[in-house]
Amino acid sequence: MFRQKNICLLSLFFLALIVFASSLAVANEPQEKVTLTLSHAWGGTRIPLMEEQLRRFEEKYPWIEVEAELHDFNFDKVILSIVSGSPPDVVMFNRSDVPSWAREGFVMPLDPFFGEDNFDPGIFFPPEYELCIYGGQTYSLPMPVGGGGQLLYYNRDLLAAAGFDPNNPPQFWSDLELAGRKLTEFDGDKLTQVGFVPGYVSASRIPFWAALNGYLPIQDNGRKVDFTHPKVVEAMNWVADYREGILRGMINTLEPRGEPGFLIGNTAMLTNGDWFYFEAQRQAPTIDRVSQA
Repeated sequence: MFRQKNICLLSLFFLALIVFASSLAVANEPQEKVTLTLSHAWGGTRIPLMEEQLRRFEEKYPWIEVEAELHDFNFDKVILSIVSGSPPDVVMFNRSDVPSWAREGFVMPLDPFFGEDNFDPGIFFPPEYELCIYGGQTYSLPMPVGGGGQLLYYNRDLLAAAGFDPNNPPQFWSDLELAGRKLTEFDGDKLTQVGFVPGYVSASRIPFWAALNGYLPIQDNGRKVDFTHPKVVEAMNWVADYREGILRGMINTLEPRGEPGFLIGNTAMLTNGDWFYFEAQRQAPTIDRVSQA
């Protein structure tokens, strides 16, 4: 079930491609063969997902051929292609870059195409869609509406062995701290099992932790950011205290999100993106795990 859910969610990215394609179509008339270039970031375990999405797209729009290229988050490469006059027709990029890319003219607004195809932005959650708008115009469409980088992955076997209900993972800060503390094990000064890894801490993750604490620090359509609010400080202090207290600051700084430990079965819980599900399925298919938003 979870695999099917993710594939459906991932397909939302291609609405931008479909909107673009609809602008090329004329009802009830033979369609001229068209080739579109797509620059995307889905490498590694997500290559089969991209290939499947392109197959479905070309099946629905047989007169359109999509030439896909991997930029692998090398946005300098994409920008260079734009300024040199050979940009891709459709590009996958971070919504945090929408304001700067729109101001520089790297992307064009999609709004003129919506009316032609009776496209309804209401299919998206408002917070997801609003991040795609700058200056009253829409410059991209959402993709990670399944939780993005804010999913909780947990090992059911480890939770059950520690006396927790594997069908009822932690729901509150106190529950998470209790489970994380009980599931963390040391052999002397050596960390042998991790209860919970709160993910890597960066400016891009602060809004996530603040929102869990009841405050949205990014306001006014991305024009105002308040990281000094007491709710933000309280949330980030919890993360810092957890890492330095329960984990004794011993998580490998080269692997701060805990993926290797989770894949070999000695990390009980961690936060990560929906893409990690496919990595875990490929690298450690025998571990009994579940993920939830």
